[in-house]
Amino acid sequence: MLKLLTSLIFILNLSFATHAKTLPIAHRGASAYAPENTISSIRKAIELGSKYIEIDVHMTKDGEVVAIHDSTIDRTSNSSGSVADFTIAQLRGHDFGTWFSKEFSKEKIPTLKEVLKVMTSESILIIELKYGADTYPEIEKKIVDTVVKMGLSKNVILKSFSYEILNTFEKIAPNIDRLYCTFWGNSWLTIDNFLRFKGIFDRGSFKYLQVHKFFLTKELVDKAHEKGIKVVVWDVHDKESMKEFQSMGVDFIESDNPDYVIEIQKNPKSFEKPVP
Repeated sequence: MLKLLTSLIFILNLSFATHAKTLPIAHRGASAYAPENTISSIRKAIELGSKYIEIDVHMTKDGEVVAIHDSTIDRTSNSSGSVADFTIAQLRGHDFGTWFSKEFSKEKIPTLKEVLKVMTSESILIIELKYGADTYPEIEKKIVDTVVKMGLSKNVILKSFSYEILNTFEKIAPNIDRLYCTFWGNSWLTIDNFLRFKGIFDRGSFKYLQVHKFFLTKELVDKAHEKGIKVVVWDVHDKESMKEFQSMGVDFIESDNPDYVIEIQKNPKSFEKPVP
């Protein structure tokens, strides 16, 4: 009886330890509180206690890697046009904050280097690249060169929906961790930036797997963990869903509200559903 009780306690402790490791990733910085992919959103994420911070990058006409989600500046500035059609100096003349709030009217588009400078020594920056060298000549190399020159290879994770981009990163920077972002996948089919007749674990080498909240299952989480791969669930912004994914054993929750994940960690019982 004592042996059985000890085993049950061990299993419960193991389960709790797994859930307790669920960490937030600040999506485009703390983008619920400041304009996405800006220095203000990065600083806010750090202030809220998020160690992991995600940004998106594109490249300017004069070869500067900048933090912005879209390939155009239409949605997040007071102007319009493709990022690739502007020099960095031209982009600096636009307002990248007022769309979110007048409080951020002086916000400028940041370069990758500027974002890295804001990060603390404990921070991990996840850099998502949607379009590779076919769109932006040598952008993968420019990203890696910036990171390496600043001595931050251990403080960066390189992320993409594209296997081709991840494979390029692996070739030029095998020592920098990679994150494969997907919508869904199983043993023979994967949806990332394309529909691929390949298993979700069958192409490339990566340490992190990101799956959309609508398609993530406990089975997939367990399979990833068996392979030593950490799981990120994305597009999660409410506390109830966060609690459910934490119970599923995910390693990271990517959210505009990273503070919600931290709050759940500190006060797990306060988010439990009341018993009817």
